[in-house]
Amino acid sequence: VAQTTAYQMEYQGRGWLDPNSNAEYAKSFQSTPDHPKCLICGMDVDAHTAQRSAYHGVTYYFCIDAHKAIFDAAPAKWS
Repeated sequence: VAQTTAYQMEYQGRGWLDPNSNAEYAKSFQSTPDHPKCLICGMDVDAHTAQRSAYHGVTYYFCIDAHKAIFDAAPAKWS
């Protein structure tokens, strides 16, 4: 039985309390290229479709355009 990721639960409307969730990933703020999180709010995002910005060679992901704009206005504050 494959585990459901926090991203799948969020975007498929299954909610965070699904007993089949990947509990360790759901508790972690760690953003990785395979499982990125919005830098501003911590929401799970899809690496293939998310807004992104690069700063000092690091790629940051965002769930909405407004969060990308917040980062782009002052990237040193968020990195």
